[in-house]
Amino acid sequence: MSYDVPEEIRVESDGPVRIVTLNRPEIFNAVNKSLHEGFCWIWPQLERDPEARAIVLTGAGKAFSAGGDLAWQRELIERKELHRSGMQEARKIVKHMVECRLPIVAAVNGPAVGFGCSVALLCDIVLIAENAFLMDPHVGVGLVAADGGALAWPLMTSILRAKEYLFLGRRIPAADAVALGLANRMVAKGRVLEDHSPSRTNWRPFPPRLCRTRSGPSSCTSSARSAVSSSTRSRPRPRP
Repeated sequence: MSYDVPEEIRVESDGPVRIVTLNRPEIFNAVNKSLHEGFCWIWPQLERDPEARAIVLTGAGKAFSAGGDLAWQRELIERKELHRSGMQEARKIVKHMVECRLPIVAAVNGPAVGFGCSVALLCDIVLIAENAFLMDPHVGVGLVAADGGALAWPLMTSILRAKEYLFLGRRIPAADAVALGLANRMVAKGRVLEDHSPSRTNWRPFPPRLCRTRSGPSSCTSSARSAVSSSTRSRPRPRP
């Protein structure tokens, strides 16, 4: 199956696994308009792939993602219509990842900051390289804590620890991320993708139909992700 994606995103097949790579290595996979839009619409395409059993999300080069491209961020501030469309895309990214019926594995090969941290923690399994770290500085720049993933943090770690790291934007080294429950395990530098190869996982034996139903291997994580989505929709709006 071919994918309609911008050059900032690369999709490769490794047996039944689809490897989605954020592809701006020269600037640590910082997110620009094209990447953000493409990332929004990659998930429905992945679900339509009849041979896909699982998705691996990673970054090209030394980083997973350094967050938003500063030039694009300035445009969002200066142009209201661009800001509006960007926020709509951000909401759809969370919705599409939450509702994706295929298991999503984050292969955090390097720093995951801002956007990178948010999307990594929306995945079902998180492997993090020993040289990588998580960091969410949204509050420091006047944005919502953890962006769209704010409600996912307390599902993985205590609410007090979530507040500490989200309010202060502190760096979380790989070992600490595992200890806090924000990652499954730490992997040697340069080997994070190897641990997701089909020969090392159980995705291959699963029938495609099983991976695409709520009773399949992703059922428990789908339920958790749906709870996040429901909580977001039902959250009362502040009064003016």
